[in-house]
Amino acid sequence: FLSEGGEDSSGIPMGMIDMFVGFNPGFGSFTESKNMELLLSWLDDLYLLASSNVPCVFACANDYGDVKGETLIWSKVVGACFAVTPRKNPFSMATTLLDEGMTPDMVEKGGTGWSCGNSYWYAILG
Repeated sequence: FLSEGGEDSSGIPMGMIDMFVGFNPGFGSFTESKNMELLLSWLDDLYLLASSNVPCVFACANDYGDVKGETLIWSKVVGACFAVTPRKNPFSMATTLLDEGMTPDMVEKGGTGWSCGNSYWYAILG
């Protein structure tokens, strides 16, 4: 969205955008990785989206890192309001990636170390 100089680089005026959708953007993953680079690369755009008056839908790959971190950023840092709070997506990807030593049973019991594209979703109203 924003160029390094802070200008809109898409060429599309915000008033002409009906909806924004982010599939597994990962900016909440800092809660697990302890790496802020991806979040910082998104931050200016998150403020832009929150002030845009455009509905924004995001999908996340897991609840223990992505949903947790993205919810924290939207509510505590950016100050956005949720139109739909994070919830399980019945249309998630069919494949779940498991870390070494992780089993499907551990995922079902709330374990960490897995990801499945679009497994959770939420929406904010910019």
